[in-house]
Formats: sequence, C-alpha cells, structure tokens
Amino acid sequence: MERKKTQATTAKLKKVQTEIKKTKDKLNKLMAEEERLTVQYQTESYEETLAYLKSASKNGKPDLEEMWKFLQSTYSPELKNSVSPSTGNSAPSEESTDDVEENSETEETSSTVPEQKISHYDSNDLEFLAD
Repeated sequence: MERKKTQATTAKLKKVQTEIKKTKDKLNKLMAEEERLTVQYQTESYEETLAYLKSASKNGKPDLEEMWKFLQSTYSPELKNSVSPSTGNSAPSEESTDDVEENSETEETSSTVPEQKISHYDSNDLEFLAD
C-alpha cells in the first residue's frame, strides 16, 4: 500500500518537473525575443534620431525647441525626468523621493520602452554637430 502512494507521488513529481522544464524553455525563448526586439528598437531609434539631427544641422542653426519636441516624442519615457532644453534644470518629478524608494522596493521593473544603450554609437556619426 505504501509503495502505491510513493509511485503516485513520484509520477506527480515527474509531471510537475516536466511542466517546469517546458515553462523554463518558453521563458528562455521569450527572453531571447525580448532581447532581439530591444536591439531592433534601439537601432531604429538611433537611426531615426541621427537622420533627424543631420537634417536639422543641414538647415542651418537647429531649433532647440523643435529638437526637444522630437526627442520627447521619440524617447518620452526616458525623458520624463530629464533636463529641460530651455532652462537646463531637471524637470520636476511627479513622485517624491520617498515614494520612489517605496515603489522601487515593491514594484518589478515594467518599463515599456527599453533602456537606451549608446555603446554602439560611433563618435563620427555626430561629428557634423561640431561645426
């Protein structure tokens, strides 16, 4: 009688382990897809920004307000608390620092736009701004 219980438990355990393995495989595939899409997003954003900046520099002195609006529309989540072009000051945060500390401990990262990585940018790409 005890042997039947052990066999039943062993069968359930193997079934659970199989489901865990399938779930891990699915998660790994999703993470690989996320990484691929993140790189694609960053590349497209970089190319779009570079093309815009080159176009703006060819038209004479660039309009900083127009550039700011372009960057806000392109990178709005990243620019939420960034420096304002007209004042040079940081934009006010919607949350106090106490709220941010509380939220960072309780919330998982849920950014809808990937963090921008600029390590692949070539300084020659932006040399036209030095003129």
